[in-house]
Amino acid sequence: MKGKIKKYLSYRGYGFIEVEEIEKDIFFHSSNFQSTEIPTQDQEVEFRIIDTPKGQEAVDVKVIPPGVEQVSEEPAETEQMPETGTDLGELNGVGPKYLELLTAAGINSVKSITEYEPEALLANLLAVNEAQGITKRPPKLPLVKEWIKAATDLS
Repeated sequence: MKGKIKKYLSYRGYGFIEVEEIEKDIFFHSSNFQSTEIPTQDQEVEFRIIDTPKGQEAVDVKVIPPGVEQVSEEPAETEQMPETGTDLGELNGVGPKYLELLTAAGINSVKSITEYEPEALLANLLAVNEAQGITKRPPKLPLVKEWIKAATDLS
């Protein structure tokens, strides 16, 4: 998806992207911005949207260099096609921190999450989080059960 940075609050580390097709601006965190440069207002960007407990969030935010808009659109679609169905970000409630936690625990695809019992997966995630301190709010059992059910439905 493409849009324009509407506002970036550098002191807070987040901003909002304006998309023509969507009425509400999309939140993004600077950790999801794939460039070392500081986001600027009216900068054209390309990104994916995920659903988080707090609403929609832009991830994999990339700057579209001026004059490259037409060329980058088609390859981006082609590159994303193989990921469909295996992307953990497609699961409801998996935001950037939970995605990082799942990956650190060795869960790399929707299919691999279906191989776990909820209690075992939660224990694994809590152990990894304890060791690495990835999130202040680790997932709870009902959310882990929801992920496994959704992953089963997707596979």
